[in-house]
Amino acid sequence: MMNDLQLPGLFSLIAYDSIDSTNEEAKRLAETGAAHGTLVWAQSQEQGHGRRGRSWVSDPGNLYCSFILKPDRPVHEASQLSFVLAVSVAKTIDKQFQNQNIANHVQCKWPNDVLIGGKKASGILLEMIPRNNHDQASIVAGIGVNIEHFPTNTEFQATSLKAEGLSDVSTESFLEMLCDQFSRWYAIWLTEGFQTIRQAWLDKAFGFGETATVRLATETYSGVFETLDPQGSLILNDHGNRRHIAAGDVYFDPSVRQIAD
Repeated sequence: MMNDLQLPGLFSLIAYDSIDSTNEEAKRLAETGAAHGTLVWAQSQEQGHGRRGRSWVSDPGNLYCSFILKPDRPVHEASQLSFVLAVSVAKTIDKQFQNQNIANHVQCKWPNDVLIGGKKASGILLEMIPRNNHDQASIVAGIGVNIEHFPTNTEFQATSLKAEGLSDVSTESFLEMLCDQFSRWYAIWLTEGFQTIRQAWLDKAFGFGETATVRLATETYSGVFETLDPQGSLILNDHGNRRHIAAGDVYFDPSVRQIAD
């Protein structure tokens, strides 16, 4: 079944039973000239990881995949792809649950997570590989989706599609639908720019209007999550002082709801 998937023409699938990490394999392939749209998929990972090297539990039953993307866009715009992917994952989950009316409970958490009922169901990891033209890069975009199971020893509560009541979805069917959604939203990003993606993400934003604390490597800021700026940075409003945050770990009051990547 792994090689019998019906995927949009953009994608070329490379499938494994097990691998160290789909992102690491995708980076190796990208560095040796793999084409735009190459998709690496594995049933399990031995060394799965999220942002900042955090471990990602990768037992069989969940989705682990990475896309190689080579958009004709400057490097400073490439980080917007995390929002394209988050919207794509959220829309895919919505469609999987289309008969259970949970669309309002599927949300996007800045910068790279998708939640169901406030619990983490998916994480996204973008890594960039400079090209000969250093104003552009190849993008390796990794996605993990909890379908069958989820970790229980995390700071922020996680969940899976099965735990939320969806017992008949497979990794294969989810990946097919995800590729359909991503093909659509990627094309929108290329043709219409980030604004449409930004609005679709904001329509599903987790913590919108709430007080948030963002921890950077050496600093911590607090304020109300006001919006995203036109580039995708989080805007915190601290009594009229508006900060644009490009990256960081976000906590929401009053329960300090960290998403652990």
